[in-house]
Amino acid sequence: EELRQRVFNHITSYQTVRELRAQQNSLYSLAMLDQLTQLFNRHALREFAGKYFSEAYRFKRDLSMAVLDLDNFRVLNDEHGHIKGDQVLAELGNWLKRHVRDVDMVARWAGEEFVMLLPDCDADGAAALMERMQKRLSRFKPANLDISLSVGVAELRHDQQDNLNSLFEMADRAMYQAKMAGRSCVRQYQPETT
Repeated sequence: EELRQRVFNHITSYQTVRELRAQQNSLYSLAMLDQLTQLFNRHALREFAGKYFSEAYRFKRDLSMAVLDLDNFRVLNDEHGHIKGDQVLAELGNWLKRHVRDVDMVARWAGEEFVMLLPDCDADGAAALMERMQKRLSRFKPANLDISLSVGVAELRHDQQDNLNSLFEMADRAMYQAKMAGRSCVRQYQPETT
């Protein structure tokens, strides 16, 4: 009887541990993944970016960031509805995951804005990668709609000790330059000269 009870207790404990691990994995997914696109979210980007930056500084490697913003998304939502807009974002997120290197990190920053961290990639290489992505995107029609992205690219400046925030700020400025240039294009960050 005692042996039977011990076996029962072990089985019960094992099942409880499995359930706890499943719940833990579920909570981790909720905390790190954007529910709509299944890309990493801003929290995950902040969590994992440190590794990218420390390796870039430690080994004197290139690191670039691309900020991608879906053009005219508000108009798309107004004309086709928010359900169609969500479908566009979900399909775009899936498409972006398939068109990056394994070492790259893709995250949904907010709304219709996405961020890519591109290790071992300078600004010229990142811009070329984004240009190729733009060409492929012209053939992709999420939710059967034509879409385009404005993209800004910036490169880690080792001498400036850039971090996630400063690199994002530069890439975001470049993205707004792409918007001002007519949308659906890629711009590299250019420091403002006084």
